Amino acid sequence: MRMGRAWLVIFSIGLLLAWLIWMPSPKEPGYRFVLAWGGAGKGPALFQDPTGIALSGNEVFVSDSRNGRIQVFDFEGRFKRAFGQGILGRPMNLAYQNGVLYVADFWHDKLWLFGVDGKLQRAIGRSGQGAGEFDSPAGVAVGPDGDIYVADFYNQRIQRLHQDGEFVRQWGKTGKIGIWAGQFNYPTAVAVARDGTLFVADGYNDRIQVFSAEGAFRRKWGGPFAVNIFGPFPGWFATVTGVTLDSDGCVYVADFYNHRVQKFTAGGRFLTAFGEYGQAPGQFDRAMAVAVAASGEVFVVDHGNQRIQKWQKKDEQRVSYRSSRCSIGSHR
Repeated sequence: MRMGRAWLVIFSIGLLLAWLIWMPSPKEPGYRFVLAWGGAGKGPALFQDPTGIALSGNEVFVSDSRNGRIQVFDFEGRFKRAFGQGILGRPMNLAYQNGVLYVADFWHDKLWLFGVDGKLQRAIGRSGQGAGEFDSPAGVAVGPDGDIYVADFYNQRIQRLHQDGEFVRQWGKTGKIGIWAGQFNYPTAVAVARDGTLFVADGYNDRIQVFSAEGAFRRKWGGPFAVNIFGPFPGWFATVTGVTLDSDGCVYVADFYNHRVQKFTAGGRFLTAFGEYGQAPGQFDRAMAVAVAASGEVFVVDHGNQRIQKWQKKDEQRVSYRSSRCSIGSHR
């Protein structure tokens, strides 16, 4: 009994020391809630487990996972159209580039490519562990050269493919979970900068990993040493489910069980965070995915509350602050 208490005291002291050492303070002003839309259901503008989000110039695409469809809205949350019913199984994260929406389908082990009008263009992939095959793809991004990056969830890897589906390379060892650099524990999402730098949401390792365009490991962050130590502190995560970049190259991370979005420089320096647990406006029940408009508006998938939230920089920040320290490109 005493031994158990002693270990509890040691653990508590260790956690406190880690908090003091690794807890960064905000480096820029925060964000304010603007609006939310949605609710639970099957009709237009209602959701059953919204999961992914992507933006075009003036539209918001949301993967309405258990309804098996994509819903489209304007930036004020007004419903415009839906598509994908009868084709999609469980749509997850999304990517948009040059008039094409890329949909990772967790159930069908495919990527679906749609026009913005909802017309299916083609599919990429099939079930398996081989090159160009998937086992529940969760995330997708498109690089500056048009190559496609896929977070291959149960295969514990990231794959890079050409537009025709031809395999280029992979990161991670197929089917093997690991905590060291270049290894994954159920990767959930990917984002690619203008220079080809790859950012990976390494889901249950509670971290972000970064790789060069040539495939080399660059850095990782998230808690002490970024080795699957989770927590509620700034710069720490509790399951990472979404990652994206803004036009300045800043990195936004959907911090699922911490019910918030965190913002970093491309080098992993903590800048700010917003959100907390709850059902009220400006609160999240598991922040699942995030997308940033060219104007700086941030759209967040509020998974458990069955809605989308829109945030923007606080007024003083919009006037006086620019995230020039975030120097690596924009996301695809």
